[in-house]
Amino acid sequence: MLLGLTGMNADTAVLPQARFSFCLDGWLSFRGNCYYLSNNVDIWRNAESFCAGYGGSLASAHNIWEYNFLQRVVNTGGTLLPGLEGDWRWEDGSEFNYHHWETVSSTDHYQCLQLNSQESRGWSNHGCSMSFAFVCQVKPNC
Repeated sequence: MLLGLTGMNADTAVLPQARFSFCLDGWLSFRGNCYYLSNNVDIWRNAESFCAGYGGSLASAHNIWEYNFLQRVVNTGGTLLPGLEGDWRWEDGSEFNYHHWETVSSTDHYQCLQLNSQESRGWSNHGCSMSFAFVCQVKPNC
């Protein structure tokens, strides 16, 4: 499918839950953002355009909680296309500051990031013309 913690085991980390949701129907609320899992697959550029149509971008993960949340969103055993391309920066402009690599192939040819939903596997890079399912991330309008 197309996406620093100290003193805690990632497997036992408790994820905070939102009390109120300001997200659109069909979107999930997590830590101040809204997330939408697409039922379709597409290439990175088209997926990013789809998310931009909602005022957001492809999802990003800056810590173990966001990473684990995205894994749970795509718990079908597939992979996810997050909002990362090329020089390893998140498409929303934020810093690529949380690393959970499974494998890294040549970045000359494989410049987009793939997240595998299986907990034992991490990110890997792939060609941006490959189609995957994807998750959009937006800030809610409250």
